[in-house]
Amino acid sequence: MDQTARLWDVETGKKISEFELQAGSRCVSIASGDKMLAVVQDPYQDQQSCVRIFDVTSNKEIKKIDMDYGCPKANRALFGPLNKKLIVVNEGGGLLGYDVASGKCEVERCDNEMEIPDLSFSHDQMTFIVACKDHTATLYDTHSMEPIKKYQSDRPINSAAMSPLMDHVILGGGQDAAAVTTTAGRSGKFEVRVTFVFYLFLSFCSFSLSRTTHLFLLFFCLLTFVDGVLGECVFGPLDIFLS
Repeated sequence: MDQTARLWDVETGKKISEFELQAGSRCVSIASGDKMLAVVQDPYQDQQSCVRIFDVTSNKEIKKIDMDYGCPKANRALFGPLNKKLIVVNEGGGLLGYDVASGKCEVERCDNEMEIPDLSFSHDQMTFIVACKDHTATLYDTHSMEPIKKYQSDRPINSAAMSPLMDHVILGGGQDAAAVTTTAGRSGKFEVRVTFVFYLFLSFCSFSLSRTTHLFLLFFCLLTFVDGVLGECVFGPLDIFLS
């Protein structure tokens, strides 16, 4: 919130570039090829929130996409395939698709009534998933931005991620921190459950296994992790759950 966005070298820990902003930033997205950087900037004074796109090499701003007046504050923005599209989600449950070259909004949807705090792509960027405070997460087609499937939860969802290896989706969320001290653990939905179910696959592929072995595998494969409220979910290289 020091009104800057900074680019770091992960291997050495050295700062590569620093980009001056006019307000605090919420999200940074690096384009494929590492040539462009999109920064979601908060509203300030009489200015709406916007997405500022910088050239990483020259540190110069190459485009500024302003949200429409009265439009809810943008939360996240990610570059789509080939850096041609910029997908933006906001606090009003809106989903917007901008053309990077022209800066024009080509698609605008509002399938949710509450804030969308996060979105993430699949490994091939052909689909993406958004997490919403209305207890749902929705999978979309990147090209058409039409919904494919909706996942229902019993708590507000703060983040969602798709596995790069398996057909798995992980959702994380819970109650806002402001209400933590006034709510009991069970009623506040602080538990996070991640369930891996491949018992049916093992049953079909391993006919020689005994009934006792199947029951043991079913018990072993249904794992439940209990932790605090999750703010972000990601899959590791081997589908190891990280938070």
